[in-house]
Amino acid sequence: MDSFGYSGAMTVGLHVYEQSNRQSGRTARLIEQIKDGDVIVVTTAQYAALLKTRLHEAGKKKVSVVVDGPPDLERLHSRLSGKYGGKVLLDHTWMLEYFEKSLERAEKDLQDFYIFWNKV
Repeated sequence: MDSFGYSGAMTVGLHVYEQSNRQSGRTARLIEQIKDGDVIVVTTAQYAALLKTRLHEAGKKKVSVVVDGPPDLERLHSRLSGKYGGKVLLDHTWMLEYFEKSLERAEKDLQDFYIFWNKV
């Protein structure tokens, strides 16, 4: 029930930004900054396997890659608590999916609000 089009505009903007950043070196920068003991969170096992290969090739063998999808911060916090000593980095694929789901939730919340108050 977003009659002003904010949700659609934000979704399009998110995807335009994602497309413009393809092949920009995000994964290479992530691998460069990661240190032994750190954790990278991704959304799929397929991407985790690719990332593990790239980490191994870069000589970073003590980095954990955790698959967590669809993104849920509460679940992820519980899952990671007390298990890792280093930094936790969220991969761009995780971030993109998190923002997509956030926009979907906001749109649904507004729709539910309108239905409740306006008996639509």
